[in-house]
Amino acid sequence: MKRLQYDRYGGPEVMRLAEFEPPRPGQDEVLVRVRAAASNALDWKLRNGELKLMTGRSFPGRWGTTSPESSRRSAPASPD
Repeated sequence: MKRLQYDRYGGPEVMRLAEFEPPRPGQDEVLVRVRAAASNALDWKLRNGELKLMTGRSFPGRWGTTSPESSRRSAPASPD
């Protein structure tokens, strides 16, 4: 799997396409395949460092599967 990632603030030149092995889903978790994604003005401002007051001054801020502390667990599946 590949992902577009960056590890410092800056313009588009800080982004790179990198190989990524997602963690295996645990019990009561799912892995979702994403076929397409988009970025918007908020993403650009975050990458450029314009939101440091909201997100913290250190980079990278780890969200989602990159940090167990920040991952959100889904609700258990419905029995029906």
